[in-house]
Amino acid sequence: MEMIIMNEIIPKIKPTAPKSLKSEIINKIKKEKSKMKTIKKLSAVAAIIVALLILPFLFSTNNQAKAAMSLLSESIDKSEDLKTMVIKFLMRTTPVENFEAIRDYDFVEHTFTEVFENPPKIRLEKSKRVAIFDGDKSYLLINGGEDALVATGLTGFFGVGNEYFLEPKNILKDAQEKAKSTGAKIQTKETENEIILTIETKAQGDYANDYMKNAYIDESDSKHVYIFDKETKLLKNLEISIMYKSKYETVFKTT
Repeated sequence: MEMIIMNEIIPKIKPTAPKSLKSEIINKIKKEKSKMKTIKKLSAVAAIIVALLILPFLFSTNNQAKAAMSLLSESIDKSEDLKTMVIKFLMRTTPVENFEAIRDYDFVEHTFTEVFENPPKIRLEKSKRVAIFDGDKSYLLINGGEDALVATGLTGFFGVGNEYFLEPKNILKDAQEKAKSTGAKIQTKETENEIILTIETKAQGDYANDYMKNAYIDESDSKHVYIFDKETKLLKNLEISIMYKSKYETVFKTT
């Protein structure tokens, strides 16, 4: 058998790629590297732009919250000097139900009156329901007095959330709590004579479905609009809307 020498099967000519092909590959690699650098730069720029867009929003939201808290605190201090108060308001409810109940009906007119003494004297009424506290006893008259209840002390005749109305500062303290709540949206706007504070909040509680929502204001996705006198910082008007069928529906407004 003939011996084959390895050197004899090794090609004598080394294959070489055309210079044009080498140049093309090198240029392609350079372009890819340049492209990657450009993408990285654009990504970095995009990240900076996003950060710059978000920061003003965060600062704006934070500033709105601070402005709202400052306004509410000042208004609470000014409310300490009030001697009497009369609030006329409209609320979507029935003429006879509890004062805090809201319903998908027309507006019912209410009048809330208070004399700030120690103890205070209070009256809350609509056409078929009247609650009175004379400083000693509470009275509830329904359907023109056909049904009547009397109790010692200040009771729940004014509604479960009666403390909301009993003093102007309680309305404002409630606004502070809403402004501090998770996910609250706050906006302040000034006109020539007024400061308008808007607070949007989510329903309190965990609702597996919407059946139990919207029976009361705190159990609704709601929007509160507070209007203050620009000079005195006292609360002039209040309007409350709840999210109903994908839009805000006004359920309470002072007149």
